[in-house]
Amino acid sequence: MTRRLNHPRTGRTRAIALALAGLALLAAASAGRAAAPAPARLVAVADIHGALGAFQEILRAARLIDERDRWIGGDAILVQTGDYLDRGADVRAVMDLLMALERGAPRAGGRAHVLLGNHETMNLVGETRDVNPEIYTTFADRDSEKRRERAWNDYTRVSDDRARALGSRPKVYDVPRETWLAARPPGFVEYLAALGPDGRYGRWLRERPVVMTVDGTVLMHAGLDPDTAPATLEDVNRQVRGDLEAFDGYRKYLVDQKIVTPAFTLPEIVAAAQAEAESLTALVDRARAGDQAAVEWLQRLDRRHLDVIRGVLDVGQSSLFATDGPMWFRGFANWSDAEGAERVDWLLDRYHARRFVAGHTPQLPSDVGGRFGGRVFLIDTGMLASRYPGGRASALEVADEVVTAIYADSTTVLARPSR
Repeated sequence: MTRRLNHPRTGRTRAIALALAGLALLAAASAGRAAAPAPARLVAVADIHGALGAFQEILRAARLIDERDRWIGGDAILVQTGDYLDRGADVRAVMDLLMALERGAPRAGGRAHVLLGNHETMNLVGETRDVNPEIYTTFADRDSEKRRERAWNDYTRVSDDRARALGSRPKVYDVPRETWLAARPPGFVEYLAALGPDGRYGRWLRERPVVMTVDGTVLMHAGLDPDTAPATLEDVNRQVRGDLEAFDGYRKYLVDQKIVTPAFTLPEIVAAAQAEAESLTALVDRARAGDQAAVEWLQRLDRRHLDVIRGVLDVGQSSLFATDGPMWFRGFANWSDAEGAERVDWLLDRYHARRFVAGHTPQLPSDVGGRFGGRVFLIDTGMLASRYPGGRASALEVADEVVTAIYADSTTVLARPSR
């Protein structure tokens, strides 16, 4: 509601009006992080998982790129809904293509938006369990062996220091050389660095949103649980961005304190934090038993240390990993028709939207699926067919409220506007 100005229109009044207009522009710019203007065509593509060839094929079928991967989509908007990392071998080339499309589409009046999926956030915090080893080779160079050796030497120094400080050697600090190196093939150290806060891909990924709206269509990787859904979609982006920033801070602190090295994976970071927590618990027990040295040590303990240990151990409950959180929630795919209809209506009303488009849960055999009367479209059709037998590339197009599934060799109209 606009507040009425009672005094005559003076220079001060005009200044206030200009200030309010400036605030409105700032608010619109902020909202733009989660929203985009109405396009002539909206095209959404889900989980790529390093399947470069299939991704290129479906972009050409959707008339968005030419044979040289240049944007030909005019003023269309492309939204990739996350999970381009892990599993397939061509992850680096896929990221390079996505980054190129982000730069190239605006020159023709279009836009390319790339969202974060759970596999992106996993890798950003060092969870590499689904990385295809072939991906590491694309980051390796002639100095990779030297970097591996330096990383191993860093590990042995940190391990020895922690063993002395803890009075024992937890498993995370007792990994044999052959085992440690086997888990870190050439390119592994470079991969972690490239996805770190200062790495080329890491900086880019940390700037990507989780969810956005295009002309009434909400696009994201997984979904939203009505029980935990925030007031606005931008709140989702802020929450995930904040949790990523917090974990980056935790990891930097642990590296600076020589509790972990930059080559530690997420499970190893958690194990190191657990060893630290157990040591602190033992100190507390000693202090309670009257050990003055333990009392004095605890009194000198920096509160930041406790906050970091607690934050690392609680990462599984953060928005990055919670099963009911925006990166992992599967309700859109798993709800029954009866239980989902009311929940989807509630979510659409909350966010003033007409439909959700999400990936995350493969729809096999390989057809884009519409649910709840066309209010949810599930578009992960197992693009990486070597991982998902029967899968194929697909895209979803929304143009003049006609919703169409696009495949390499065909199209299927899924919904038309009601008369």
